[in-house]
Amino acid sequence: MRRMGKFLGILAALAVLTLLGTTALALTTTLTEKGVLVDTGAGGAYMVPFPGIGTGDKCQSPTAVKVTANTATGQYENGATFSTTLETDGTLVFKFAALPESAKHYKFNMSLPLSLKDGGTFAVDGAAPVPFPAAATSDAFLFKNNGQRLLITPGKGGAFVIAIEHGWQQVMDLRVWKTNAFAWIAFADVVRSDGASAVYTLKVYTPEAQAAQAKAAAAPLVLPPLKLKELAENGATRIEKWPGGKRAAFLLAFDDSCQTHIHKAMPELKKRNLPGTFYINPGNGPYKNEQKAWEALAHEPLFVLANHTFTHAGVADAAALETDIARCNAVINQIYPDKTLPRLIGFGTPGGVPWKVTADEFQAALARHHLVNRPSFYGPPFHLKTAADCLAVINNALVKGDMGHLDFHGIGGDWHVTSMEIFTAIVDKLAAEKDRIWTTDVVSWHQYVTERNTAAVQVLAAEAGEIRLTLSSKADPQLYDRPLTLTTRVDPAWKQCTITQGQKTWDATADQGMVQYDACPGSAPIVLRPAKL
Repeated sequence: MRRMGKFLGILAALAVLTLLGTTALALTTTLTEKGVLVDTGAGGAYMVPFPGIGTGDKCQSPTAVKVTANTATGQYENGATFSTTLETDGTLVFKFAALPESAKHYKFNMSLPLSLKDGGTFAVDGAAPVPFPAAATSDAFLFKNNGQRLLITPGKGGAFVIAIEHGWQQVMDLRVWKTNAFAWIAFADVVRSDGASAVYTLKVYTPEAQAAQAKAAAAPLVLPPLKLKELAENGATRIEKWPGGKRAAFLLAFDDSCQTHIHKAMPELKKRNLPGTFYINPGNGPYKNEQKAWEALAHEPLFVLANHTFTHAGVADAAALETDIARCNAVINQIYPDKTLPRLIGFGTPGGVPWKVTADEFQAALARHHLVNRPSFYGPPFHLKTAADCLAVINNALVKGDMGHLDFHGIGGDWHVTSMEIFTAIVDKLAAEKDRIWTTDVVSWHQYVTERNTAAVQVLAAEAGEIRLTLSSKADPQLYDRPLTLTTRVDPAWKQCTITQGQKTWDATADQGMVQYDACPGSAPIVLRPAKL
């Protein structure tokens, strides 16, 4: 239902953009007291109405709407109000206030001209175009399902896209009910920022504008070299910020055991050899419905299960927190019987539910159960609206040389949905940047950072035929056992190096007197020698 609302919102956004004189969208739009009039030229005109507010089976349209330049305000009979603000990127934001407790959803009801039957098509989320039927159909519903992006292509040209964050969409042939028109109807759940306020974002654009934006965002960044301390002396060694000397790190996280994680997200990750962290709720229906699949896929090396509490029902006190996370941990450990305990498991706090524990109680519970608290939730559709927005997060991590992350719920379905178009753009970008970005799971990232930040290298000897050094870390070796990446200055004549640490020996190639390799913190010294070719 949320997706439909976004759809309509997108149309509204487009309208406002044109009203401001924006020509990049190739649409003429006018903000009116009824909504946004979108004129596609040869393709006809479309009115995107302001959202109604639904309470059960009833839905109220706004009254007393006032329009000033690129803004509009309105009120509802139940006392709620709305205002809209056009952002510089073409997004139209609806801000609702004084919402009664009975307000459950938004509804957009857009009439589509019957002229679409003359060669017009529609497509949802990048699927194949569907023709608007020339003759009346026996079933009024041409489409009814979740969806984020609706492309309408009139027979005479003037295609445009209505994009929403989440919701339920219906494309209908009203001739079944003796009305000579088609319609697009969208429903979106009211997600409150507090008891009486909510925000809903919409956007409209042309396919060409979206393609150009996505192409620009996906283009590889040309970055200057990172400013790293030069290793001038033989044996001098640095600990690389990220494994393999890569420029940045990135995490992909998936919440709530959504079925689309199994059927849509995991296949796309596996296709590109990208890892993901999946925060599960074993006591909830979505997990139980796919339990066997979750247990099987958990053994894929790319996919890591993490704790999102057992029930996702929230906690009333510290005792309830203890029970809920312990039960989830027990399920995860049962799936991995061969893993040595204790071990670190990722943790993500469930959203939208009561969380009545203090910060000290929360941290103590994490420590008792060896849980790694993830970075704060950030991702579509809440914080980011387009593929370009998401790709900018990846680019920002590259520019800064830091860790970036994107968090998801449904992928191409379920709830709080990220469309397949946006998700595919994200994983394609990460796959293309594998040489520069370490995409990993939350525990591996936490282990590397913790070890790196407490590690030290001591050069014991740097002679003509041998370099000896030690690598130590203050992190608990029982929980923090990842190798760190080191770079050591060697004799330029060494083209290939043999490296030994304890019982392990391996070779590494030197480049202009620098050799990069992985080693584990510990008591065993690291010995580098020129390889015997």
